[in-house]
Amino acid sequence: MRSGWVLQSVVGIAVVGGLSFVLRAPVVDAAPQEMAVDGVCKPGYIPDADGKCQDVDECKVNNGECDPSVMCTNTPGSRTCGACGVDFTGDGYYGCKDPNDCAAGGCAPVDTRAPAIKTSGSQNVTATSAQGAVAKYWAWSVDNVDGAVAVSCLPKSGTMFAMGATTVTCTAADKKGNKKTATLTINVK
Repeated sequence: MRSGWVLQSVVGIAVVGGLSFVLRAPVVDAAPQEMAVDGVCKPGYIPDADGKCQDVDECKVNNGECDPSVMCTNTPGSRTCGACGVDFTGDGYYGCKDPNDCAAGGCAPVDTRAPAIKTSGSQNVTATSAQGAVAKYWAWSVDNVDGAVAVSCLPKSGTMFAMGATTVTCTAADKKGNKKTATLTINVK
C-alpha cells in the first residue's frame, strides 16, 4: 500500500514538474511567413523573392525612428524604443529631453514627425512585350510613435509598367495624420 502511495506521489510530482517546465519554457515569437497578397505584406514585413513576407529590421534605419539616445529593439512586424536616461524626461518614442530645457515649457510629448519610408529604390527593367514589363519593388514605413505603419504605393508592385520611366509614389501616415511620401522610378527599356 505504501509503495502505491509513493508511486502516485512520484507520478504527481513528475506531472506538476513537467507542467511547471512547460509553463516556464521560453516562448519563441517567430515572424509569420504568410504569402504576400499582390506583393503587399502587413506593415513591418516585406515580400522576398518567393512572395513570403519577411520581417523588416526597422532598427537598421534611423535607429527605428526612436530617440537617438535610446536603444531600438526589433520585434516581429515592428520595433520597441528603450527608455530615456535617468536624468531625462520623455520617452524613447517621442524623444528624450533634458529637464533643465523644459523649464520654459514645450517638453510635453507631441507627435509631429511623419513616418520614415524606405524603398528598394529605382530600377531598370527589360521589356518583355510591347506593353512593357512587370516590375516588383518593396516599401516599408516606421513611425517614431506608432512603429511599423502601412505604406501604399501607386502603381503597385507586380503590375505591368509601360515602356519608359514611371514614377512610383509611396505614402504613409501615422495615427496623428503626419504624412510622408517617397518616390522611386521604374524605367522599362
